[in-house]
Amino acid sequence: MSTRVLSLGQVREKLRNLQEYFPGQEEETYKFGSYLAERLDPGLVPEGFGLAAHLALDGLERGIDEDHGQPIANELVGLPSEIYQRLFKQIPEIAEAVCSEEFAKRVRYFFDCI
Repeated sequence: MSTRVLSLGQVREKLRNLQEYFPGQEEETYKFGSYLAERLDPGLVPEGFGLAAHLALDGLERGIDEDHGQPIANELVGLPSEIYQRLFKQIPEIAEAVCSEEFAKRVRYFFDCI
C-alpha cells in the first residue's frame, strides 16, 4: 500500500489553496499552508511532511530559518504562542485535507508519537 499517492506538486498546490480543501479556518491556517508548501522536500513521506510542518512552525515562532540561520520575513512571525499551538494541532487535519487518506493517517500517527 503506497503512502505517496499524491505528487509533491499536487500537495503544494492544495496547500497554496488550502481554503478550498479546509474551509472555515482562521487566516493564519491558510498562510501557514502556503508557507509549508514551499518547505516540503521532493521525497515526500508522511513523517517528512509532519517533520517539515513542525520545523516550519518552530522557525516561524522563533523567527529564524533553521536551514539557513537567517531571520524569516513572513506575516506569521511574532504571533502569540496560542496561534502556533493551534496550528501545530491542525497539522494532521491539514494533511487530511491535502493528502491521500493513508498518507494522512500516517501523518496523524507521527504526531500521536511525538
